Amino acid sequence: MRNIFYPLILASCLAFPVMSQAQYVHIKVPLAIHDNQDRHAVLYFGVDSYATDCIDPALGEFELPSDQCDGSPICAYFTSLPSDTSQCLGNGLLLDLMAYVSPGQMNQYLVVFRTLDYPVTFSWPKNLKANYDSLKISDAVTGTAFLANMITAESLVVTNSSVQRMLISAYGPHGLLDAVEEKTSVPHTTVLAQNYPNPFNPSTSIEYTLGRRSYVTLRIYTIAGQTVSTLVDGELPPGHYRSAWRPGRLPSGVYFSQLTTSDGVFIKPMLYLR
Repeated sequence: MRNIFYPLILASCLAFPVMSQAQYVHIKVPLAIHDNQDRHAVLYFGVDSYATDCIDPALGEFELPSDQCDGSPICAYFTSLPSDTSQCLGNGLLLDLMAYVSPGQMNQYLVVFRTLDYPVTFSWPKNLKANYDSLKISDAVTGTAFLANMITAESLVVTNSSVQRMLISAYGPHGLLDAVEEKTSVPHTTVLAQNYPNPFNPSTSIEYTLGRRSYVTLRIYTIAGQTVSTLVDGELPPGHYRSAWRPGRLPSGVYFSQLTTSDGVFIKPMLYLR
């Protein structure tokens, strides 16, 4: 089960209930996945007092297009648990926030990942004891072949190429943690940041860093996979970059920014409101 508690579904993503600071819990944990070629993908999971167990665009959750990997040499996303009969995560999410209703709740997150270059390393921040009573990651089939306590360890290496699903089991969430992608003067990895503002109108800013010189394309496409804009198409040195996108007469809806480099393909969802 995704959540052993069933909170009241919000009638509107804009009409949040009044909640004191002591009651509010927001945890957003980054999970990095690196393959043997140091290509990587980043997902985020956690809980939020305003979340539901399905997709909440107001909190930054957006369903991926049907071809989630789109030819990328490495990709990862959250999908619904087999026991979840609603399958309400659809094609998958890059951010999966569960509803917070009790300090004693148990949540599970199912990660699907694909790459041709094993071993694959999963890593996460230190000090998660401040936000969870128990937090474990394991292979989704046996639960024991690849297993790590995410409170005491910082990474897990998966060497078996037949393993393509991992299960995160989280118990006892509490406190506030909002992962922010750090920027340094000399970047070491390639990162596509979430656009800001989001949702947006009339324009938004898309930031990214390059860990090494690479041929780069930055494109915007619809949820159906149609390219609507190409913002960057050329070779760039390592560094920090920013591009602006103005949809103009395009309809409101979910769009995706796609950064393609020699390190892989990176995708972020965006919500445009006319």
